[in-house]
Amino acid sequence: MKDGSVVLPDAVPVMPLPGAVLFPHALLPLYIFEPRYREMLNHALQHQRMFCVTLVKPSCADWQEPEDFFHLATIGLIRACVGRGDGTSNLILQGLQRVRFASFEQESPFPVARIDIVESRDATTVQTEALGEKVLELYKKLKRDGRRLPAKVDRYLSQLNDLEMLADLVASTFVNDALRRQRILEEPSLNQRLRFRGHRRRWRRYVGAYAALLGSLWCRSTLGLTPSFLRAEPCRSSVSWAQLNNQNISPL
Repeated sequence: MKDGSVVLPDAVPVMPLPGAVLFPHALLPLYIFEPRYREMLNHALQHQRMFCVTLVKPSCADWQEPEDFFHLATIGLIRACVGRGDGTSNLILQGLQRVRFASFEQESPFPVARIDIVESRDATTVQTEALGEKVLELYKKLKRDGRRLPAKVDRYLSQLNDLEMLADLVASTFVNDALRRQRILEEPSLNQRLRFRGHRRRWRRYVGAYAALLGSLWCRSTLGLTPSFLRAEPCRSSVSWAQLNNQNISPL
């Protein structure tokens, strides 16, 4: 199946994680250490370099079967992967496309799901463009108040014209609660996703919480940032993009 210029596989490995929701266009750093996910990573690298990250349902302490995690997720592309001598790996996963799990070809040691592409319901309309302008206007107000993101992110958002990408990056950046992120991910209407931007006070809180994280991701370009709530230990590596060519890395 195709998503724009990217050819997506019919079936992909699935990595269920507690508290983790990947959006299209966003970057997610991961430290892979569990044996089943090491095997999953090897499978992905030997095939299309893609796998899905999906949210484990809050009612489950750990997932045991497909009913324990959400079946709408984002398929991601492994942009960089650094293998280590102890068998663990650091990687950067870039979200590509919303997908729904149609069925499972295997459940153990890691799930492999057949996927269907999930498209946005709304075409770009005058209302959509107006909502996009409202989001950017709110962001500009925050900047005037002295609360701004690092320069690279600031410039990127200011020049962004793709409204679907804007909605996903804003949700990925400013929404912290995992279930709320999942609701936004599952919302088929682009207009509704743009309305999820929230009010100004909430944005102030999110900007303060995430500026340091995004600054590290975009400006320091390290592989050492995995949120502590993921089912993978926090990355402590300080490997930079410039050093990747000297590591045990599987190139694109």
